[in-house]
Amino acid sequence: MISLMLQCGADGLGVDQSCHVDQVRAQTPRDLPLAAVIGDHTMLAKAEPNQVRETVRRFLDKNLTLVLPPAKIENIAAFVDEVRSYAGPSSSRGSGNGGGNDAS
Repeated sequence: MISLMLQCGADGLGVDQSCHVDQVRAQTPRDLPLAAVIGDHTMLAKAEPNQVRETVRRFLDKNLTLVLPPAKIENIAAFVDEVRSYAGPSSSRGSGNGGGNDAS
């Protein structure tokens, strides 16, 4: 299915949670925007901000982004902070605050 989508000349692709993100990314050019759900509403609604940051980093390492509500405001802040501070998969980890706006 992904190969057919690529044949259309799409400027980007979006996949849902039923797709295995690693398999989709392996079939697409690294510079092609790929939107996928990062975590789920439970992560944003109930997880701790540091858990959100860890999940976001794992998906950003694969060049993926998309967030869906509902969510706790401090987890949206953690999500946005991590995206803004992300320097790539080879960057050092463990800043813990992703930009200083940790609401915890």
